[in-house]
Amino acid sequence: MTKLWKLQPQRKSWRFLFPGNKNTKPRSSRRRKPNVPEIPRPRFIYGGPTVWYDGDPTRYRPCFLNSIKKHAEFAIQVYNKTRLNKYSLVELLHVHSRHRDGLLLHMIFTAKPDPEEDNYYNNPITFRAGINFNRNYLLYFYSHRGSREEERETSVPPDGDSISVVLFDRDPNTRCNWDNETKNMINECLDFALDAYNKTHRDKLVLMYLVRATGVRCAAGNLSTVDLIFNVKPYMNPETYHARVSMTHNYVEFVKFVGPARALL
Repeated sequence: MTKLWKLQPQRKSWRFLFPGNKNTKPRSSRRRKPNVPEIPRPRFIYGGPTVWYDGDPTRYRPCFLNSIKKHAEFAIQVYNKTRLNKYSLVELLHVHSRHRDGLLLHMIFTAKPDPEEDNYYNNPITFRAGINFNRNYLLYFYSHRGSREEERETSVPPDGDSISVVLFDRDPNTRCNWDNETKNMINECLDFALDAYNKTHRDKLVLMYLVRATGVRCAAGNLSTVDLIFNVKPYMNPETYHARVSMTHNYVEFVKFVGPARALL
């Protein structure tokens, strides 16, 4: 007589042969996935553009639009510090980003000139601007029509009755006495020139000391421009820079490299 424990495997194999049995399918049969070709996932390409704003404000949240407009206002603010003509933001048109040496924002927007400074254009002008988001400085800023604004912007020539005065000189032989008002004015010009340079260049300058400060005084007695010669320490060796600030129109005409700093006596 066959033992019962030897028939147990055979009974389990016979279950799927009877229609009344619940387990009518063998264990080996499983639900198979349909033979569908796999869709490749989009890969991030280094340097590829990403659209942040396409010109339709209804598709974006107000807080996001305000944050993007702050970047456009930052570009205009830096531009106003280094140019004679002043502008203010009107409308944001397009913003996209690229990842090259950090996050780069490329913007297209319209701006209008201030009536007190520029009456050449009455209608808003379309500009292109680029900002390095990580290092916080302006890459470029020019008109969308193709002609750069600095081509028609020239520095204001001094008056015929203007005279040059020495405001400060570190040399003990030609050192002049300056009051607190002149000292505060020169410090503001230094901060203004360094801020404009650091927001338009990748390398940041750190002021060491002022070497010489001269100004052009107009016939009315006010200073029209101030020339500054100062030493900075960007990385290793100190360097000398020359900056000119327009007091009348409140902008930095230039900040340029002169040469390595000389040792003071």
